[in-house]
Amino acid sequence: MDLTTLLALNAVLALAAFFSALAGFGFALIATPFLVLFLPPQQVVPAVILCWLPLAVALVWSCRKEASIRRYGRLLIGGVLGLPIGVYILAHADAAILRTGIGALTLLATLSIFLKPARPLPREQWLTGGVGFISGILGGASSISGPVVVLFGLNQGWHPRGMRADLLHYFLGSYLAALLMFRKVGVLDVQAVQLGSVAIPGIVAGYFAGTRLKDYLSPLFFRRLALSAITISGLAALLADWC
Repeated sequence: MDLTTLLALNAVLALAAFFSALAGFGFALIATPFLVLFLPPQQVVPAVILCWLPLAVALVWSCRKEASIRRYGRLLIGGVLGLPIGVYILAHADAAILRTGIGALTLLATLSIFLKPARPLPREQWLTGGVGFISGILGGASSISGPVVVLFGLNQGWHPRGMRADLLHYFLGSYLAALLMFRKVGVLDVQAVQLGSVAIPGIVAGYFAGTRLKDYLSPLFFRRLALSAITISGLAALLADWC
């Protein structure tokens, strides 16, 4: 790996770690669309998840008292059920089509939230599992499992601190399951592990910066930050093959 790629990798993952520590999501959302601009998706997806796991353990431990096991449990059950579909897509689908589809869906979902005020849906406990299922498919296919869950939480008016804690618990559980499935289909290999290991300095720097600022998040700023991150990520995924 040349120096330019190494620096770019650390910069992207530092930003992803910063955002994840700050908001509770966004690591794969930020890292994956930008890394696939200069690295193969089959290496990027498992590497991003590997990089996020140590960070996730620390973040989950720090917010363990704020999480709702019922809410993230429903998400996790749905997510694990959806993961095999996404992993199959990653192993067999064309990467360009996958990126374009995810980018387009992400932008459409974000636009719908921008254009109208949040309208909480009834029977949330039942819908949460379905949202987790869709998230699991996207996570297995691209590691970007966050947008559908974040947009659902914003629409339902979940409090930022509780939402942050639930997302962290959900992502930790679903990504551990994803790694097992990646290993089984041959996507997780030595190259993915090496890719993650060289980015440790950037991840550590981003983590400590994000944890110092997380207590200053207001609900309005959290909403704007979340929607902005999803928009940028969706554009990056959508335009990846045009650059």
